[in-house]
Amino acid sequence: MMTDKPTITYPCTWTFRIIGKNPSAIKHAVSTLIPNMDSYSLKPGNTSKKGNYVSWHLTLVVLSEDQKNTYKKDLLKQPGIHFIL
Repeated sequence: MMTDKPTITYPCTWTFRIIGKNPSAIKHAVSTLIPNMDSYSLKPGNTSKKGNYVSWHLTLVVLSEDQKNTYKKDLLKQPGIHFIL
């Protein structure tokens, strides 16, 4: 059983999969946290079988693991966002 974390070299492009119920809430949360729309891309992903959840892919350059973790933590605090993968 391998427990070593993969080595990530920063800065790097990172994609978060954001899962919530309302696409508008996800778009609003991202634009609130990252106001410069030229610095990221946000594209629709999948919809759950019953249509209750949608996923969106947020891709941006992160400068460090701390920055990546901060983005994740701050996104999870936003209304309408249920999970981040």
